[in-house]
Amino acid sequence: MKLTQILFLSLVLLTACQSDNQAASGTANNTEQQGKQSTASKSSAEAKGKVKNGWELDRLRGKVKKITDQRYYAEQGKSSVQQGKKVQEEDDQISVYDELGHILENTRYDYTKKVIIKKTFKYDGDKVIETKEFEVKKGFTTSEKLVNRYVLSYDEKGNNTQVEWYTSADSLKEKQVSNFDKFGNKIGELRKTPDDNVIARSVFDYDSNANIIETNNYSGNDKLFNQGLMTYDAKNNKTEERWLYPQSKVTVIRKFTYDANGNIASMDSKIEGPNPKGNAHQEFRYEYDKKGNWVKQTLTLEGKVQGMTIRTIEYFD
Repeated sequence: MKLTQILFLSLVLLTACQSDNQAASGTANNTEQQGKQSTASKSSAEAKGKVKNGWELDRLRGKVKKITDQRYYAEQGKSSVQQGKKVQEEDDQISVYDELGHILENTRYDYTKKVIIKKTFKYDGDKVIETKEFEVKKGFTTSEKLVNRYVLSYDEKGNNTQVEWYTSADSLKEKQVSNFDKFGNKIGELRKTPDDNVIARSVFDYDSNANIIETNNYSGNDKLFNQGLMTYDAKNNKTEERWLYPQSKVTVIRKFTYDANGNIASMDSKIEGPNPKGNAHQEFRYEYDKKGNWVKQTLTLEGKVQGMTIRTIEYFD
């Protein structure tokens, strides 16, 4: 696997496991990501109405204005890890926040589409009511092209009950309709066409701390696509997730450990089934600034240094 792919996949997993940012996930996608709830999951009290801002969801300390993540090649030196050349300019990930902690913009490289994607967020109070996605092209000048727009609706309790997905031509492509329990936990979700035909549905179950412990994703014909089972430690850190795919009889298992700051310290992954794959062991080492936010992350795979992420943080204070 190429270094850029390893770094990207590791970042995706860390983001999914450590930051269930509702602002950044306001789309109509129904994938395995639905089950990758934040390791610092909402408590029952928070699930009953408190809305977390972007700083809390992204587990940041202090009044952060902007974060820029830049990825580099790296190798193990005699006494320390040596930073190498930058992977690629497009690989930078940037997040911008306002003084209340709302995320305003997020820019990242989409390795599937091989384009830079920029997301912007519009708020009503603390609630995201619109998200826009742009494809960014950099050259002599930088251009942005709107590709998707998402409109979010809420009930009287503040639950995000519907997301409408519009194309660049502003035509409705898909709707995501959700229902919630009395604690504000999302327990069901339907993906629908504009004329209300069901494309897929998901069902979620929680423990007493509002951590997702089971996710069942069904296709349009109501056939189970996959099932996710999650376990947590006493600090509500996700320690294991199992994704079962009944049609292919494959199970993907990931196990996590954490450092004292609550960031993922290691991840073990393996695939069970007709063509099993052995354990892949990744470790993440961090350096922190005075406020307790990490500013350097080093990734190792099977004990070998794979790369390094340098994080630049700008603060309001």
